[in-house]
Amino acid sequence: MAKVSGSLGPMAVFHRLWLAHALDCGMDWILRFADVMRNETTDEGEFDWSHGPLGVRSDAKLTDAARAVLSHFKITVSDKEDDKQYEDYLAETVRFLTCILDPRLPLLTVAPRRLPAGPGDFAFVPSTSNRSWIVVPAAIAHLPAYHNRSWIVEPFDPAAEPEKPEDHLPDPNTVLKPGDMAVDVYPLLTSDYDDRRAPRNDERGSWRLRRRDHIFGCQPWKAPINPADFPNTDDGAVVYMKKQRVYGAEDYDWKSIHAAIRKIEDAAKLGEVI
Repeated sequence: MAKVSGSLGPMAVFHRLWLAHALDCGMDWILRFADVMRNETTDEGEFDWSHGPLGVRSDAKLTDAARAVLSHFKITVSDKEDDKQYEDYLAETVRFLTCILDPRLPLLTVAPRRLPAGPGDFAFVPSTSNRSWIVVPAAIAHLPAYHNRSWIVEPFDPAAEPEKPEDHLPDPNTVLKPGDMAVDVYPLLTSDYDDRRAPRNDERGSWRLRRRDHIFGCQPWKAPINPADFPNTDDGAVVYMKKQRVYGAEDYDWKSIHAAIRKIEDAAKLGEVI
């Protein structure tokens, strides 16, 4: 994925990140994204989504950008100017670009993380800790995208000692040399860092729930879910919960964690010892 310039504003970074994710997801995913988002954000009265459906608009000003996306996948217009398949692809790509530029998309997440959700399909969730798994209980898989149907969970032993918030703070005595990136000194980071999850075990009987969040962008799930349709060979794949016991817990104190990390890194830049 291309690096994003630090001089860009937050929304420009957000849009570039979405475009980079989409190019990684592939053309088939791009072509159906607008329809998926339209179907999942259309309020039919049963659910509460008051922001209007996503994926229904099509901004003609994005036509040239859509052609560039198609050319990235080696999709070009044939010698016939009325090539229907190309025009269909172009129209859906314009809708896709219009959707990722929609100012309502950040209502679902401002830090999209891409996960395999089935053969040739991908789901998006907010960024999580690098110790967590993303699960979707089968009982709520059918709900629209704006419901918190993804559960951020970690393996849990009910007989273990209760955790303490300070267990997740970096050691204040840690010393880094200027320029060091000693990720291992931190007991907890986001999913952008090295994976520290316990080995995946879908038969595990108990999990700790950190928080609930949105999951969207993938094709609809039909219950009962057939595990054979969702290969679990990829560490980033979504886990589907059916009968496991889940224990509630507070999410990590990210404010304190980030403050401790900044203190250590600032000291390293100055060559100081805390």
